[in-house]
Amino acid sequence: MRDQELCSGLSDAELQALSERLETVTAPAHTIIIETGEPSESVFFVARGEVGVFLGKKSSTKLV
Repeated sequence: MRDQELCSGLSDAELQALSERLETVTAPAHTIIIETGEPSESVFFVARGEVGVFLGKKSSTKLV
């Protein structure tokens, strides 16, 4: 996880504590993981594959 920019400044102990709280989630292609405006208590790290970020349900403009 150290290669994730968000985690790059964490100590080994902090990374270990974080990794103990992680849950692996597998999502099929075209699955909506989170929607604009919906509350979330999660942070997502992409370990393998790709994600697209779109603004709004009917948007065809890919932001990332």
